[in-house]
Amino acid sequence: MAILPFLAMFFMVLKGFVYTIAMDIYAFRLAFSSILHCVLHHFALRFAPKRTLFCTKTHFI
Repeated sequence: MAILPFLAMFFMVLKGFVYTIAMDIYAFRLAFSSILHCVLHHFALRFAPKRTLFCTKTHFI
């Protein structure tokens, strides 16, 4: 039964490693989701037709 503590430590380290990777991905997506939204919105307005009915956003570009 001497292997049980080492096995438990291995799984704790593995769980911590997976948790760290998941948090890094989550933080990256959270940091760049607003920037990506702004970039996509900018290009969507830039390539949209300039004379759209009842659209005020394209007039300020």
